[in-house]
Amino acid sequence: MIMINTTFLVEPALIEEWTKWIHADYIPAMLEAGATSPLALRILSTEESEGVSFAVQGLWPDKKAAAEWNEGAQTRLLGEGFSRWGSRVLYFTTLMEEVTL
Repeated sequence: MIMINTTFLVEPALIEEWTKWIHADYIPAMLEAGATSPLALRILSTEESEGVSFAVQGLWPDKKAAAEWNEGAQTRLLGEGFSRWGSRVLYFTTLMEEVTL
């Protein structure tokens, strides 16, 4: 399994609008593209003066499926978000693989 985590820094005035977008557009697109176990989480361990941090995560069956999401639908959605909010919502994406001990 591959986890894709996209961390967002959202300007406080946009939190309600951004949260609706995540639940109405972003997460359904993740599910349509094959993700399982999607989560939208507020990050409590950081306090940024510029905004509030969130993590949106999903599990992908393999690296190929994760790359297809990351380079396809996610790129499109993040572009739409940038067109809508500009630098008022910042993000970065991390792909992670479980390590067996």
